[in-house]
Amino acid sequence: MTARAAINSILSAAPAPLHVLIIGGGIGGLTLAQGLKKSGVSVAVYERDRTMTDRVQGYRVRINAAGNLALHECLPPALFEAFARTCGKPAQGIRFVTEHMRVLLSFDSLDFRRDVGDDAVAIDRSVSRITLRQVLLFCLDDIVHFGKTFVRYEELPAGRVVAHFADGTAAEGDVLVAADGGGSRVRRQFLPHAERIDTGNIGIAGKVFLDGSTARPLRPNCAMASRWHRGRAVTAFSSRCRRSMDAP
Repeated sequence: MTARAAINSILSAAPAPLHVLIIGGGIGGLTLAQGLKKSGVSVAVYERDRTMTDRVQGYRVRINAAGNLALHECLPPALFEAFARTCGKPAQGIRFVTEHMRVLLSFDSLDFRRDVGDDAVAIDRSVSRITLRQVLLFCLDDIVHFGKTFVRYEELPAGRVVAHFADGTAAEGDVLVAADGGGSRVRRQFLPHAERIDTGNIGIAGKVFLDGSTARPLRPNCAMASRWHRGRAVTAFSSRCRRSMDAP
């Protein structure tokens, strides 16, 4: 189901006027809010961070062709263009190397566009998580409410739902969307027996600015490299990044 089809299904599922409550102001919650706003649907996002600048951690995220199509459908054209301008060039391959940079396994020609042809929208993009969140927050000042830690929800007899927050406030709407991550409190109430399973995989990422002397040893082997250390793979990414641009 495309992003637009999902939004249309929400519209047809409840009588107008529809008001949607989104718990969580991450990438998913903000993208949905932008799409609903673009479609003229009343929406409010409740985020536990105190301000829009609280969450500055995180590295880059790869958004595949389907994700870019969804963003293109949900965002106004000017905002999607601002997003595209901040993206870097994704790695074109992956290599596994030792601590001495000896190549163990190499895939040097990964074609992320093989399923989408030459579509200028449906391509792989690499973007800073922080920059992406800033783009998604653009023009949502009256929609995103910070400092709202979700506690529980309550279903009303008439079919509406009330979300309760740690500061004692509450919000009422027609649809409640859980966009509060893997530790979702909404999920714990709605599906109390659904457990999270630890797969044992751990990802660690960081950002290091490279000049000519420090980048030179990496160029032959590390467009994207994974190094094995004590039985675990430690992955390093290298991508060409553009400076962040202000949204229009």
